[in-house]
Amino acid sequence: MSVIDVDHEFERSTMTNNNNSHQNNSRSEYNNNLHKVAIPKSWLNNLKKTKKKEEYLKELDLLHNPPFPKNPIKKYKFELDPFQKTAISCLDREESVMVSAHTSSGKTAVAEYAIAQAFKTQSRVVYTSPIKALSNQKYRELKEEFGDVGLITGDVTLDTNSTCLVMTTEILRNMLYRGSEINREVKYIIFDEIHYLQDSSRGVVWEETIVLSPHNAKFVFLSATIPNAFEFAEWVAETHSQPCHVVYTDKRPIPLRHFLFPIKGDGLYLVVDKNKSFSEENFQKCISHLESQSTLKMDPKTGFAISKRQQTMMSGKDDMRNVINLLMKKNFGPVIVFSFSRKECESKAILFQSENFNTSEQSNLVEIIFKKAVESLEKEDQDLPQIQLILPILKRGIAIHHSGLFPIIKEVIEILFQEGLIKVLFATETFSMGLNMPAKTVVFNGIVKYDGVENREIVAGEYIQMSGRAGRRGTDKIGNVILMIQNNANPEKIRSLFSGEPNKLKSSFNLNYNMLLRLLRFEDVNLDHILEKSFWKFQNDKKLPDYENKIEQLNEQIGKINLNIDTEDEKIISQYYQSLQQKEIISEKMKKIRNKPLYVLPFLKPGRLIKVKNTKKKICEWGVVLEFHEKRTRKNFNIRNRGKGQKRNNEQISNSEKIELQKKPADQVSIVTIIPQGYSVGKKTQKLKPINVSGGGNNQEIEKETHDLPHQRLRFLCTDVEEISTIIIKINPKYINQKEHKNIGKALMQIEKIYQDQIPLLDPVADMKIKEKDFLKYHKQILILNSILFKNEKIMKSEKYQNTLKFYDQKEKLKDELNENLNKYRQSKNLIMENKLKNMIKVMKRLSYISQTDDLIQSKGRIACEISSGDEIMLTEMIFSGIFSELNISQIAAITSCFVESPRIEDLELSKQASGLFEIITKLATKIGKLYVEYQLIDDLQDYLKSFTPSLMDIVFEWSKGASFLEISQMTELFEGGIVRTFRRLDELLRQLCNAAKTIGNTELEIKFSKASSLLKRNIIFASSLYL
Repeated sequence: MSVIDVDHEFERSTMTNNNNSHQNNSRSEYNNNLHKVAIPKSWLNNLKKTKKKEEYLKELDLLHNPPFPKNPIKKYKFELDPFQKTAISCLDREESVMVSAHTSSGKTAVAEYAIAQAFKTQSRVVYTSPIKALSNQKYRELKEEFGDVGLITGDVTLDTNSTCLVMTTEILRNMLYRGSEINREVKYIIFDEIHYLQDSSRGVVWEETIVLSPHNAKFVFLSATIPNAFEFAEWVAETHSQPCHVVYTDKRPIPLRHFLFPIKGDGLYLVVDKNKSFSEENFQKCISHLESQSTLKMDPKTGFAISKRQQTMMSGKDDMRNVINLLMKKNFGPVIVFSFSRKECESKAILFQSENFNTSEQSNLVEIIFKKAVESLEKEDQDLPQIQLILPILKRGIAIHHSGLFPIIKEVIEILFQEGLIKVLFATETFSMGLNMPAKTVVFNGIVKYDGVENREIVAGEYIQMSGRAGRRGTDKIGNVILMIQNNANPEKIRSLFSGEPNKLKSSFNLNYNMLLRLLRFEDVNLDHILEKSFWKFQNDKKLPDYENKIEQLNEQIGKINLNIDTEDEKIISQYYQSLQQKEIISEKMKKIRNKPLYVLPFLKPGRLIKVKNTKKKICEWGVVLEFHEKRTRKNFNIRNRGKGQKRNNEQISNSEKIELQKKPADQVSIVTIIPQGYSVGKKTQKLKPINVSGGGNNQEIEKETHDLPHQRLRFLCTDVEEISTIIIKINPKYINQKEHKNIGKALMQIEKIYQDQIPLLDPVADMKIKEKDFLKYHKQILILNSILFKNEKIMKSEKYQNTLKFYDQKEKLKDELNENLNKYRQSKNLIMENKLKNMIKVMKRLSYISQTDDLIQSKGRIACEISSGDEIMLTEMIFSGIFSELNISQIAAITSCFVESPRIEDLELSKQASGLFEIITKLATKIGKLYVEYQLIDDLQDYLKSFTPSLMDIVFEWSKGASFLEISQMTELFEGGIVRTFRRLDELLRQLCNAAKTIGNTELEIKFSKASSLLKRNIIFASSLYL
């Protein structure tokens, strides 16, 4: 390692000096405060060379135990906490420091000291934040404190020559690439919310910025608690050849109490007290209450078991009202209620439309502040539904806060919350990121969130981050956190939220063309410079020994498995085993085609037996089809049009609707089935076992067992269909009473008993008439594999081969694990990333972005350097091919919107003009995508094509023609805030394209991009921030 083992070095040094008056390591702990120093070898060696032994040891001593300054540059109106004093002591020595502490603990005080130092030495300081809204807020705070403060966010530029500049991290990165004067003048660079470095899409920006920052600058990193803070500090120390301190505290300034509130609960269960003691007794009482509520209930009208989700929805409204009323009665307000969907925030707030938590005087003050805030808007914008509907709620001391709101509405809510005029705030997770707005109590309305890929339960790190909003420093002696849990909650998962650690900081580094081309502008810098210096490589280098040990262990295990068979026998076993594996893979491919609504829906007649498999619901069992319909989405089922376009239970769809459904993807069509309750999602509390129908017994016994076995109606997607039977039970789906429900369940069990594991199936070729080319190819492959398997089946069933096959399977699985670890090892050795870098260079040469021999940047490359908010290669090709030159201004704005990150809308109907433009993108993207596939830079061409979204095209067209916001909002299912956010991103991209055109001297195109940008900038979409 090039970063020295500080503990060992300092111990050796102090022992040599026989000086026992100081600690013999680099840690000083008091009041949960931990201080460590990462020292690079190069710095330490230089210190040894330039200092005498006594001076060297004294310097190390001061480095490990920095004294608090006798005359601090900045005075505070409050007593500093130990961790703040330690961090300020490091800054007083003009050394870098990372502060890792809980939310609302006072990390900003450390940053302010660094800013004060820069002012004293008449040097410059940069304060970076991850989002523009937080930059605006910090600008306002620092402007009031220091005066000489500027702001650069892309949207807004104010006082750029100021001593202190507040900006987003992307802006600082761009300035560093361009060689700004900041490189020479900056003394401190402050990175707020440094844990954004692990963000999958933007995290690489933080790594680029840190690597590119000047070595003479000192750093202040502010972060929530992260377990591997010292690892990060080691990387910074090695990258910039300077010591980096870590000041870590897990002490909260305001202690927290954690309560559980179970579904249909009658009170709170204190499970973690202010001293962090966990109450097992109260935890078990709460779980017992949940179990008592999990008993299945039958709907008297239909005879169906009411699912847990339905029971939860029925009781959820009362539970939320009960919790909030209880908190208000105990004077536990203000309250932040965290929900994991914007729709849920709104629906929960609506529950309290008859409540009023404000006095008449407070309500009047809310109205004054609100009207003052929106008076700068155009009259038509002031009349928008969201603005008109939100004021009556705010006046009652209730608010919502999520990304779907207009930015100006979010800001006025933040201001009202800070002024104590909001007593209950329903917010999404984003409210816990950056914004320092604590409350006395935090409530979790559940623990399941959608993370962009799937619905999952939150982890301890997320819970810690959000619960940190409880407890107001200087106001509350204690903060309260209440977790509302449903009857299907996993007790151990809940327990882990209280005992788990915060998330480790992990690199999300990735290469991109803009980065590589910008690096070529630097003299004496190789293209792999960022890769070699990245946190990603630093972390992976540390993993190498573990992978090497694992690989060695696996090779030993594989070597110990001796099959004791000759070559011919091993060949037979290998062929049989590989055939089984191939059959499984090909069967999955066939199932994917067969389950297309076009093929499967005509056979899903009510009463049809189908086998459904869903790993999340832990189901793989036969059920009876009742109906099918379009999957519910926000487009066809939300608060604003609840019920529209949705069929009620047992209401049949028309033939024309069936035809439309057959055109949809398999994951957009739901099937309603009857499934034995014993096979459903249930946790340990359910304890229902499926009936054993493989043994003897007569119909009377079956009926007796089935009578008490509840069946429930469950929804599945077409993708979950595992098998389709030829059997159809005669039912009347229009009305199924309790008796009919029991009969269906009894018939299902009887069929399973009669056929056991050989229920007759539809043949997808002979019966379902599937004639897709790929399907028929797979079908032939399966027939060949079946013949191979059948040929060897009798041999393989012999005792000799059965045991050998078991050992062969073990060996193959160990080989798979070995290959997996070898891949991880190669990745950690940078072999995969290095290969990607080489292929990206080949692509840039082939497309003439850099020269063939000496990697000099060409005209195309200069254009791509200016584009960082969209696909730089695609946009550059569009400029060079003349596509933009042939379009008018509105068309330019519309086609560029496809490169802005925005939600993909299923079944989007584009206008003829938009379709034509999107076809241009698709053709060019196909050409570029095939090149990427050729050089193994992407795996799937279709996934690459899906990265271009036409969701905004027609909206941009109408807006550029002068349409009102109300008119364009009615054209899409996007929330208002989502429209504003994507339009602002579009403006940023258009400005980059304007600079790109300027770079190559194309004045005509530069003017077009500039005018397209100007067309967007009007009314509420570009309303100024209230913080400015």
